[in-house]
Amino acid sequence: MKFILRENLKTGMRLGRPIYSKDGTLLYNVGSRLTEQGIISVNNFGVIGLYILEEAEPVPILSDEEIELERFLIAGTTKLYIDWEKIRSGMIPVYLPSLVSEIVSKYGDLDHKISFFQTIRSSEDKRYKHCLSMAILCAMICSRMGKRRSEMNTCVTTALLHDIGWLDIPKELRDKTDVELTEEEKKALSVEEYKSLQYLETKANNLPAIRQLMGQHFRMRRMERFGRLDPETRSYSDATKILTVACAFDRLTSMDIGKEPVTELSAVRIMRKDTDLFDTPVLNALIDSVNVLVSGCSVKLTNGLSGCVIKENPFYMAKPVVLLFDNNEMLDLADVKKHGTLAVDDVVKTLDNRWVIDRAFIDAYMASLKRKKQR
Repeated sequence: MKFILRENLKTGMRLGRPIYSKDGTLLYNVGSRLTEQGIISVNNFGVIGLYILEEAEPVPILSDEEIELERFLIAGTTKLYIDWEKIRSGMIPVYLPSLVSEIVSKYGDLDHKISFFQTIRSSEDKRYKHCLSMAILCAMICSRMGKRRSEMNTCVTTALLHDIGWLDIPKELRDKTDVELTEEEKKALSVEEYKSLQYLETKANNLPAIRQLMGQHFRMRRMERFGRLDPETRSYSDATKILTVACAFDRLTSMDIGKEPVTELSAVRIMRKDTDLFDTPVLNALIDSVNVLVSGCSVKLTNGLSGCVIKENPFYMAKPVVLLFDNNEMLDLADVKKHGTLAVDDVVKTLDNRWVIDRAFIDAYMASLKRKKQR
């Protein structure tokens, strides 16, 4: 699968991901071939490019849950854009209450983990998509931590609005990663972020609980950029800690133009190393919410060999049962006496951050093993 910029698209190319209109209506399904009208539509929608399948590449299998997540992110981006413009103009938002309600109802009561993949982001839409993805993660984490619905609503609303002042930040700052920023630019960016609070202090949008939570989140982001934590953060609410974890996870795993995402496993490992900034119970709740290393995903081991996860390890994530590709040998990495420190180094992903192996393959494989034992 390749990502092709819109100016290089040609008729006959096969889509690696579905195309939706701005209201979430499916226009072209995955595997469809691009027509001349399709290319015109892509340009009209302002899409920066498309995922295109190689000619011999099979059409990826998308679950109903994955399809709905992608559709929701597209439709929600449009709604969030409209509401940000209204709030910035001192008006009452139109979609915000229903958007919060939909996120909470869809993702605030899940009894299973989800595959939280990302859509490609451009400099024009990445803040809206970041806020939406962050809000979904907040809802799931709040649910796993047993938070009250009122606290979940506040957390989700803050996630949706926390970057509302981003458009006021100079382009040369907002397009840089934390690593690319100089010390002076980090200070300037923190000052600009705090200006977002002004949009929530009007007569039309006086949201004190959101402002307080947003202010604490900005202080955590500032401390993350400078690599030092102030003692005051110990008194911060769980909601602030949830926002911090959700923000970092989405930022690390998201796909922007010119930026390679890291896998969910690498993102978790990065955050695990900084327990002062990323609260352990919150991070555990995140791991219980999204698929990080489960059966069906292709992995590379620390010894360089590649394989497929057959059975996950709930106690030590990096030591699941793995089926090696080169000789079909089954390794239970949790058996320390036999395998020592051997563990999963990272997940092998496709360009759009999906697993290479479909989990249905694993189900079929395990069923065949069971049949052999019964003979």
